Amino acid sequence: MIVEPVQGRAGARVPPAGFLETLRGRCDDAGALLVADEIYCGLGRAGEMLVSGELADVVCLGKALGGGLPLSAALMRPGLEGVWELGPEDVYTHTHSGTPLACAAALVVLEDVPKLLPEVKRKGEIFARHGWHGAGLMRARPGDAAKALANGVIVVPAGLENELISATPPLVISDEEIEEALARLEGC
Repeated sequence: MIVEPVQGRAGARVPPAGFLETLRGRCDDAGALLVADEIYCGLGRAGEMLVSGELADVVCLGKALGGGLPLSAALMRPGLEGVWELGPEDVYTHTHSGTPLACAAALVVLEDVPKLLPEVKRKGEIFARHGWHGAGLMRARPGDAAKALANGVIVVPAGLENELISATPPLVISDEEIEEALARLEGC
């Protein structure tokens, strides 16, 4: 079973409380793996290092992991190491192998993001007070992305029919920058 613990492009959709735990139980009952796609929502974006916590058998990470450099990872529950057997040629030539620079950036991300989580949650509440739903700094609300751009704010169209605008600002955005962006987005 593959799940996005907080849906990104669908509009920062947060499942109801207990959803992931229920899904974990159903996977256990069926003998299925639970794979959490946290490429968008993981590593602090939704206010937690991993939204799925320790519930998933496999967690897919990307985007934020490399701190701006291309890098992805699949974290696997102990005992699943043999799922992806690499041959000696794969270790050095595999397309998805992390470069030393991207891996060094990931080490910084993994050290610094946990320190930012309380602020990410607090800043996310600023968005919530202005009618944005979601978690942490992964937010969406009804709106028009073209109007937002015309007002000087880049947002991502989201929702099933692009009826939403999605904001995923840097985790280190200041309160002043948030307030300015929200003011510019009024009426969009």
